[in-house]
Amino acid sequence: MALYDHIEGVKLKNLCMFHDPRPDMDENYADSILWTIFLELAYDIDPELYGRLHGMRCQGTILKKVQGQKWNYIMAPVIDPAGDIGWRNRREYDEEKRKWLDPYRGDVIKLLGKI
Repeated sequence: MALYDHIEGVKLKNLCMFHDPRPDMDENYADSILWTIFLELAYDIDPELYGRLHGMRCQGTILKKVQGQKWNYIMAPVIDPAGDIGWRNRREYDEEKRKWLDPYRGDVIKLLGKI
């Protein structure tokens, strides 16, 4: 019984860990399931990358479908000058993206190609 409880606990942990931290954004952008997959794949590469992407999503980053790229999605900011639901401006987003994601640029591009 103890082994079963342990296995079920691990499953529950994984279900709780890999979720979209901003499900409120799904109504307008329909990307919640994509973020769940994106974050789980990132964790498999490096838990630190997972944390950085999680933070970008929390601040107000969406996954936006694009045409004509080698990947299907890009990360894009939701701009909200008040800063309540997104980034205050594009400059703020670009600075934080550069600071937190540049060390993982290749990994992020690969992940965007997988979703």
